[in-house]
Amino acid sequence: IEEARIGMCGVGNRTLRAREAEEVLRGERPTADLYERAGRKAAGESDPIDDARGTIPYKRDLVRLLVARTLEKAVVRTEGGVK
Repeated sequence: IEEARIGMCGVGNRTLRAREAEEVLRGERPTADLYERAGRKAAGESDPIDDARGTIPYKRDLVRLLVARTLEKAVVRTEGGVK
C-alpha cells in the first residue's frame, strides 16, 4: 500500500481523518490482519458520544469493523487487488 486516506463521519464533532490508521497501512502488503490493525487504530482515533444510536464502545467497535471491511473492498477494487 503506497498511500491511504481514511475519513470518518458521525464519530466525532466533525469529520475526522484517521491519520494514525493510515500510517499503519503505508508501505505494507494488504492482509486481513493489516486491515484489522488499521481498524483498531481508527477506532481509537474516533471520538463518538453516547446517545440514542449507541454507546461509545459500540460505535468504536463499529468503526473498527467498517474500516477493516472497507479496506478489504478498496484493495479488491484496485487493479491487481487481492482478497
